[in-house]
Amino acid sequence: MAEQGNAIGQWRLGAMYEFGKGVEEDHEKAVEWYRKSAEQNDAIGQYFLACAYMEGEGVPQNFIEARAWFSLSKSNGDGDAEGKMSELDAKMTAESISKSQERAKELQAEIEERNS
Repeated sequence: MAEQGNAIGQWRLGAMYEFGKGVEEDHEKAVEWYRKSAEQNDAIGQYFLACAYMEGEGVPQNFIEARAWFSLSKSNGDGDAEGKMSELDAKMTAESISKSQERAKELQAEIEERNS
């Protein structure tokens, strides 16, 4: 399913790589699959990608990028994303939060263009 472009299959395969379930644990491959799902505007894929950025697993730690992806996830209906955004807000400056909001707008525009 993942290789055929199914967003749910993509984040599920990403989780398999993240946790080493049925495949060798590989955080970079997990991020690749999370990103494919996230770029299709899938809230769960966006959430998992944001977690990777927040923790620095498979990608360099980046709170601005993490918060941007959590924001998209939240806007697509993921209720857990708001709590993670609050966690990040406590660690970020007002300027960094503002940058993450701008980044979220950029990502949303890229997603809309890609999927139109």
